Amino acid sequence: MAITNSEEGVWGLDEVYNKINQSDWTYGGGDNDTGLWGWGNGGNGVLGQNENNKSYSSPVQIVADAPYSNGWKALCGGGGADATFVFGFQGSDTSDNENGTTWSWGWNVFGQLGLNENGNAGNASSPTQLPGGNWHYITRGRYTAFGLKTDATLWSWGYNGQGVLGQGQSSHQQRRSSPVRIGPATSKWNISGGGYPSGTRNRKIHISGYAGFALKEDNSLWSWGSNSPAGRLGQNNTTSYASPKQVEGPDGVATTNWAYLCSGQRGTNCMAIDLDGGLWGWGDNDDGDLGFNSRTNYSRPKQVGYDNNWTDVSIGDNHTVGLKSDNTLWTWGKNDQGGQLGHNNTTQYSSPVQVPGSWNQCYASLNSTIATKTDGTTWCWGTNWVGNLGQNSTTPYSQGSSSPVQVLGKASATHLTGMYGAWMGIFSPPG
Repeated sequence: MAITNSEEGVWGLDEVYNKINQSDWTYGGGDNDTGLWGWGNGGNGVLGQNENNKSYSSPVQIVADAPYSNGWKALCGGGGADATFVFGFQGSDTSDNENGTTWSWGWNVFGQLGLNENGNAGNASSPTQLPGGNWHYITRGRYTAFGLKTDATLWSWGYNGQGVLGQGQSSHQQRRSSPVRIGPATSKWNISGGGYPSGTRNRKIHISGYAGFALKEDNSLWSWGSNSPAGRLGQNNTTSYASPKQVEGPDGVATTNWAYLCSGQRGTNCMAIDLDGGLWGWGDNDDGDLGFNSRTNYSRPKQVGYDNNWTDVSIGDNHTVGLKSDNTLWTWGKNDQGGQLGHNNTTQYSSPVQVPGSWNQCYASLNSTIATKTDGTTWCWGTNWVGNLGQNSTTPYSQGSSSPVQVLGKASATHLTGMYGAWMGIFSPPG
């Protein structure tokens, strides 16, 4: 990689790092200036270090050498509370899906890595290339994955508990170790606004435990899979469905006004943002993580407050984090594991409370939260039981940091994703 500067000479690494932090120097160069880093729980090889169960309490780079030489462009989202497998995208440029490659690694007991048609359930402790191409985006749940292709078709693979694969069958024996299309080829799903190769998180498909959610091209919202006990599918009932069914609006009439969605990662609830910027939630609300200033469950979408400037939302393990267009960050729900809401306390809140600072990216996971500020720095808070705060230390499970702490040595995160007790992101140098 190249260093762009107005000085000449030989510089030590500490001097280079200090100059970059002081904005005296900036990095130039091509695609390879972007690196993939992870930290925290390394179970099932999810950190991509060719090691099965080793954890790291500070960031480690994932496969910097060939054959991974085209640069990481995007990571999958979803499943942060439970998942211990990952999908990543590489490309020789940022505009051509056909020349890009898709990689998966981590836990594979149900074939959720999508690597073959023969039922191979072996884990992969370093990135392995996914067969086929033309993927726009992939998301994952606890044991399952969904993928959008560039032709707007939707595919699923992995475990099929409660019909989460959307293939019309509810048997958990109907697992798939390679992608199978959901519905006919004429059924077109929403591929606008993010995904590979743009490097941003696509928020049009999501998995919530044993339930699936996706937006179609007309901005209608569809759900399928498990729907009990709290009506997480948004159908105004607790009936499960093994094929996609359109979600009703708040008045019982299905609408085509949905923009983004995020489902509860342990299968209990869902939230969505409409085209006007309103935030909506439904499903389980025992910990107040739907933000209604109550703990009442809802089986049909209900709006959170009256603001129409929400731009992002992420649900972890019974806590929620949301971002507004003015770069303010808000959290609510459970707060007992190290203070995962980031309010310097362990008080539970059932409506949104602001976290000080100016923010532009957020992600909730298992009892912890990660976010980036508008100055490019990356921050974590909540539990630190396997070093997932990135502080080169670990603490007991219920301890950590109830206020944001900066991830050591990392800045300029372009993409973040969570796993079970771990984080991963695409970062710019210096690393």
